[in-house]
Amino acid sequence: MATSKTAAGGAAKARKTAAESVAPSRARGTGASAVYDALRSDILNLKIAPGTLLDESDLSRRFALSRSPVREALIRLSAEGLIQTLPNRSPVVTPFDIAQVPGFLDALELMYRATCRLAAMYRTDAELKAIAAKARQLERGYKDTALADQMRENREFHLLIAEAGGNPIYAAWLGQLLDQGQRLFRLSAFFEGDKAVKSDFSEHTAIVSAIEKQDLAAAELAAARDLDILRNRLLREFGSRPTGGMRLEGSRSR
Repeated sequence: MATSKTAAGGAAKARKTAAESVAPSRARGTGASAVYDALRSDILNLKIAPGTLLDESDLSRRFALSRSPVREALIRLSAEGLIQTLPNRSPVVTPFDIAQVPGFLDALELMYRATCRLAAMYRTDAELKAIAAKARQLERGYKDTALADQMRENREFHLLIAEAGGNPIYAAWLGQLLDQGQRLFRLSAFFEGDKAVKSDFSEHTAIVSAIEKQDLAAAELAAARDLDILRNRLLREFGSRPTGGMRLEGSRSR
């Protein structure tokens, strides 16, 4: 009997080991991170439209996960302002309110100016080196880089500046504003797809130079001019119409 039990135990252990080798367990937390990363990318690039309901059951099936990691990912996205949680309803992707765009641009300009000024005041040599390297990368890559990559690199440039300023609250605010800006650009450039577009990073050079010289006023001024480039581009994109140059044949004259 003892021999039989030992053999049975050995067989069960062998089966368990074989199963684990075929389907290794997922590291704790990686499921939620994968869901968060995928949904965040889809939201920022408008693959999931503003106002879309995010049903936990549907998302669980999509990612082949239980609802717990899905819920954890949704909580993180809600904290970043990318989704809204409503009472007794599924969360929704935060809608656009076009009436708030001027206020959004004012807030972004304020964060640009404040973070650049603080970076000029407090940056270290290592932080300056990282900021300058990112600026060069942006300037070199805009011709061959897809729009989504351009926006991500630009976000990283400004967050490096914010971190050099030493105020983590400003850095967090700026990150959220830049995420909303990415969705606005995605909407305004809808007909361009994801292809590379010509971008103007001229003020980035001025920002880096001012931070290097620790010229606070010049850093703030360059930041304001950089935001003006962004503001003008948004106004231009929203004002364009794909049918503007269309000739309508056979139209009746009155």
